[in-house]
Amino acid sequence: MGNEIENFKEKINAIPIPEDQLNSAITGSISSAKKRPRKVSYVIAVAATLMVILFGSAFVSPAMAKIFSQVPLVGSVLSYFDTGLEQASNEGLVTSVGETFVDRDIPITITEVYYDNFRLVVGYSIPIQEQMDDYKALETEIKMRVDDQIVTGMNTHSTVKDDLVLGTIETNVRLPESFTLDISFSEVFNKIGDWSFQLPVRKNTDALVYDVTKTKEMDAYTFEVVDVQLAPSGTKIHMKLDTPMSEDTTYDFLVYNHNGEKLELLEEDKKTIPLVNFEKDVVKTSALYEPSEDHVFTIIPALYDDGKLIEMKKLAIVVDLSTVKGKEISNEAANYGLIDDKVDQETFLRNYMVEEIGSELGIELGEYSKAEVTVLSLEFASDFQKEQKINKKNVVKTTALIEESSNANAYVVYKTEDGINHIFEAEKVRDKWKITDSYTFEGKTIVDLEMLYDNQ
Repeated sequence: MGNEIENFKEKINAIPIPEDQLNSAITGSISSAKKRPRKVSYVIAVAATLMVILFGSAFVSPAMAKIFSQVPLVGSVLSYFDTGLEQASNEGLVTSVGETFVDRDIPITITEVYYDNFRLVVGYSIPIQEQMDDYKALETEIKMRVDDQIVTGMNTHSTVKDDLVLGTIETNVRLPESFTLDISFSEVFNKIGDWSFQLPVRKNTDALVYDVTKTKEMDAYTFEVVDVQLAPSGTKIHMKLDTPMSEDTTYDFLVYNHNGEKLELLEEDKKTIPLVNFEKDVVKTSALYEPSEDHVFTIIPALYDDGKLIEMKKLAIVVDLSTVKGKEISNEAANYGLIDDKVDQETFLRNYMVEEIGSELGIELGEYSKAEVTVLSLEFASDFQKEQKINKKNVVKTTALIEESSNANAYVVYKTEDGINHIFEAEKVRDKWKITDSYTFEGKTIVDLEMLYDNQ
């Protein structure tokens, strides 16, 4: 924290502005930063104060100008990904955030958040500061937590647009009506850092469920629509299709409004359950389609045959929600989609080993990328494993620490059962990695680390 504040002061001190204004700006920013340990935070209120001083001056330091130019303008990232979220945004139901944290000179902005009975979605944006391929730009490590527990079933979607990474973090597991959501990015653009946000979240409860339970039969098929749920961000339908037992037939479900317009499928959770004794499969589906103000839907199962989607029109079910009384969707589950925030044992052992080695060598781990040895090259990894005669059962997994500034220097490390850390310096010469030096030092044994892990 202290180093970050000092770096921030140095950037401020490079600006030729009146001293009394400068001291006021620094005091305000440090006071704000203390509320969030280990972060350099550019929150809107602080940014507004600094903006008046910075841009009120005729001169701006190049370093500070670069940092501020990288912070993206707050926009509707959610609308970019999803027609359902676009409609929720147009109706003013999406909460704008616009909070930016900077670490490793990379600003990440949380743009907005939306939460209803169907899903929790958070939008973010990251400026791309240097030339890199899209694959590298889109690689991120993200966690969502509620009350220090990990949110399960989380997934992310991201894309590159106009030198920005735009992304969403989403889950459809059941969560409390309101809570504080912790979001942390631990790796961006292959750089390890700490970008953390705390967001107050409250559910939009403007949703109704209509119990339908309508069934159609045709030959060996039985199709059932269980219920239809309507919320601002989409139309969710629970369905079940009994089919002849098959290994490779794929089924989809199409939904049309009363004008014959097909609703866009946004998300789908589909499970096929084989009932061997009855010689049939049961396809259970919970599908989220775009929102619709219509109350009459035609729902048709379809199957793929030679790459073509064939509608099973004889199984079509027409649902008129105006004839069914809608009910509030209850949040009855006592167990939410949360698990304890505890990494698996292998990751714990590996992280501890790397921290031991970083401390012993006196290196800043944030300046190194942690990766599998195969990242250096498959040939190097294979030869290294053979030369060291590593028994994978009795070592902490071999890890490469690659220096980001050069991408040509690395440490290859592993720990044996007795606690000895084995360190190999490697250098990239003419596109080939070679070991240049090696040494060992004693740390905690694997048994000791396993006990530490169990007692967390």
